[in-house]
Amino acid sequence: MGIDAETVRSEIEVEDLSRRFLAPAETAEILALSPDARLAAFFTCWTRKEAFVKALGGLSALDRFRVSVRSDQPARLIWVDGQESNRWSLLDVSEPGVAAALVVEGPVPVLPRVNFVPPS
Repeated sequence: MGIDAETVRSEIEVEDLSRRFLAPAETAEILALSPDARLAAFFTCWTRKEAFVKALGGLSALDRFRVSVRSDQPARLIWVDGQESNRWSLLDVSEPGVAAALVVEGPVPVLPRVNFVPPS
């Protein structure tokens, strides 16, 4: 299992980081979006990829596998080293202002979501 969460920060260079670290198809998909949608897509993609790398237990080149990049589409691992991969499941666990993803080997787990409001 692997998990990653990142605070969505507007000061990052989406185009530069995408070209340097992501798979070419992911970069193309992100850069084809409107400027307003690029930031969310980048962080969605980044956390999904980081969660997968953590599930593998170590470092891996982020451009050796492809994930879905848009938060309005199901989280999924599309391919690893050019081969389809149904062995892993991705689950988006993002909250407003935070992109987060969980990766497990096997089918998607059923996770209840609870909205916690701290007492005032």
